[in-house]
Amino acid sequence: MPVKIFLTLLIFSSYTSLFSQIILRGKLTENHTHSPISFANVFIADTEIGTVSDEEGNYSLNIPTPGQAEIVISHIGYEPIAHILLIPDIQELELNWNLTPRETETVEVDIESKRSRTWKRRLNQFLNGFIGESPFAEKCELLNPEVLRFTEKNGVLAVESAELLEIENSATGFKILFSLEGFKKEGNLISYYGKPFFEPMIPHDDKEAKSWTKNREMAYLGSPRHFYRSLVENKAEEEGFEVFQVKSSVNGQEFERIKKLSLEALPEYDSQSWKIEVPGTLEIVYEGEPDWRMKGTIGNTSSSQGPGGNAGGIRGPSGPVSQVSWLQVRNKQLLVDSFGYLLEQRFTHEYGFWAAEKIAELLPRTFEIEAALQDEEQIKGPRKNGFLLSPSLVGAGNIQPGGPPRDGIASIDRPRFALAEKEKFMKEEDWVIGIVRNGKARAYPVFILERHEVVNDRLEEENILITYCPLCGSGMAFLKDSSHAKTTFGVSGLLYNSNLLLYDRETESLWSQIMGKAITGPRMGDSLKTIPIVFTTWKQWEMLYPATEVLRNPINSLLDYREDPYRGYEDEQRLNFKVSGTSRKLPNKTRVLGVKVGAETIAYSYPALKKEKSVESEFNGVRFELNYDEMSGSVTLNSAYSDQIEYEHVYWFAWYAFYPETLVWDGKVRRAKKK
Repeated sequence: MPVKIFLTLLIFSSYTSLFSQIILRGKLTENHTHSPISFANVFIADTEIGTVSDEEGNYSLNIPTPGQAEIVISHIGYEPIAHILLIPDIQELELNWNLTPRETETVEVDIESKRSRTWKRRLNQFLNGFIGESPFAEKCELLNPEVLRFTEKNGVLAVESAELLEIENSATGFKILFSLEGFKKEGNLISYYGKPFFEPMIPHDDKEAKSWTKNREMAYLGSPRHFYRSLVENKAEEEGFEVFQVKSSVNGQEFERIKKLSLEALPEYDSQSWKIEVPGTLEIVYEGEPDWRMKGTIGNTSSSQGPGGNAGGIRGPSGPVSQVSWLQVRNKQLLVDSFGYLLEQRFTHEYGFWAAEKIAELLPRTFEIEAALQDEEQIKGPRKNGFLLSPSLVGAGNIQPGGPPRDGIASIDRPRFALAEKEKFMKEEDWVIGIVRNGKARAYPVFILERHEVVNDRLEEENILITYCPLCGSGMAFLKDSSHAKTTFGVSGLLYNSNLLLYDRETESLWSQIMGKAITGPRMGDSLKTIPIVFTTWKQWEMLYPATEVLRNPINSLLDYREDPYRGYEDEQRLNFKVSGTSRKLPNKTRVLGVKVGAETIAYSYPALKKEKSVESEFNGVRFELNYDEMSGSVTLNSAYSDQIEYEHVYWFAWYAFYPETLVWDGKVRRAKKK
């Protein structure tokens, strides 16, 4: 007689959201003093959606779809929060949270004890029970074991942690931040509770990217989530699962099969979940992949070990040992969400293969096997620093590694500023990039930009992007339009023509700084709108704009900003990286003001402008004036037609590499010539 499995559809997963994403924002404060809480981790459990609260305690999360979500807030000084939300289908939702300080405990830390046999034994027991012992577990590393607190009494090992555990899984390509709510090991019985957050790692090359895609597929196939989703979709047998009703043997150490179940799914409407009614304890056999624990083992097909012993294996039709798991359901029903996750795990207990696979096989809730297979097709192309380089506007072979990995040079995403009258860290001779928007002035010191290269900023209600490439001496500012106003840009660690390649974190497209254009990725061909800048000294800028703000170094940064990592670079004419061409018209690292009017370009030499002091010029039908300031050594451009002109302060070699048809002015206009 077929066993009917009744399903109830999760209502909010059955329609498409009206909005492309839902912005969940709010503020974290202490519940007694109401002071803001900065640098707290805020994330949606089991996903890649997360952030860190800023200095004012503010946070913002982009939720892709409405529905049930569990928000987790973790900070070492406060009690964690884990709260289940029902996200409505609205454009923006504000939720503020009050956190309770942890009770202060005096804990004496004996460094030697952490090296003792007892500490190492307890750590190994925890790692084996928490991360697992699978081939994937061998490629996992707990980065902060020192935060664990062990207690052992009457043979029961308990583990706690006040901080998020950081696990780097080089098998699946995820760094997992785990809020551990409890771990207990009593004999062979292991239980742990907590909430994970997933940070995708960056593959070193195409081979590693493909390996991660394959391993994520392996982790998903045969998993509880795969099984539950196959039931929801009414294709468990098609997906390779066999299900048997079983009972405990007389000695309680094994399960004995009663009968094979023919699964028939009948949908039943409900507003909460998919409900699956089960007739007692189940044995689930998955033949799609072998059991990694039992290579070459043939199990008993009528009786298998359960709670008290090692799980038996069953040789499937194709030969390898199948994965065998047992599922005890105390209330004889399962509640499953549309992603294939159990909503009430406390009523179930897993044995066998499922119990053996632990954190090492954990995947984000948003992982989709179909998308993973599509990604596997998409990564078939040249990659550097994890970026797909083909197709490209400039040719994949012309994109070079600059040395650092992706984000090895950290962009400034939460800039902080000081008023000129209050700052104490600037020197008169410090060079700055200055901008003015709607009457408000802001300066960005070059000695800070050399270390970070990208600043994601907001000024007078405009989202702006400040960039500096030390190799090309090029400082540029851009206005983010509505299509990418909310995304941030980072440093890719890659170069084109020795020039900085940015990347946007929304699409991972690569953008050439000097071109102001995306050269790879989904945004390929799109351009950023340039903002006029002034490249001058702090003394000159402060004289022009005494009410200016000035960028400060990031909080908690350990960099010595007064140590110049590019000392002597400008004095050498040798180039460190390949460019598409050079010209002898000027020495490579002569500073020029590169001007674009329409499709035509011309470069004005700083040394020649220094001699003339002021030059009136007409180029491609547009008149403008260039002025050289003797005190600061800076050049400014003024024109009544500024909206028709783009200009860049840059080294000559870089300007020529991008614009080989350029004219050059060194007292008179000439055509640049190749070497």
